[in-house]
Amino acid sequence: LRLSCYLAPERFCASQELNLHPTLPGEFMDVSKGLTHAMDIFSLGCVLVELFTEGQCPFTYELLVKYKHASNVEAQEMIQKIQEQLPEELRSLIGLMLHRNPAKRPKASVL
Repeated sequence: LRLSCYLAPERFCASQELNLHPTLPGEFMDVSKGLTHAMDIFSLGCVLVELFTEGQCPFTYELLVKYKHASNVEAQEMIQKIQEQLPEELRSLIGLMLHRNPAKRPKASVL
């Protein structure tokens, strides 16, 4: 049973932000709305963790929600635990890719 979750933390939104009871066909939620390249970088970071740790997934859904809502110190501790499992030469890069703030993730062009 796989419980891995590679969605970027900013992809999760509060239920009141969703239009759960549309009245017209045009009011249905657009699931692609708000997608960014930074979200792809986060997901790629998760895939690289799994690749370089022999299949260990960095986040379950529950852990990712906790990461989203954690204090800065707690979030950094969570990333450090993931980094400890990685080869030393990849720790910094993947740590940046998994940064909670999408603006602090590297651009694909610099990877």
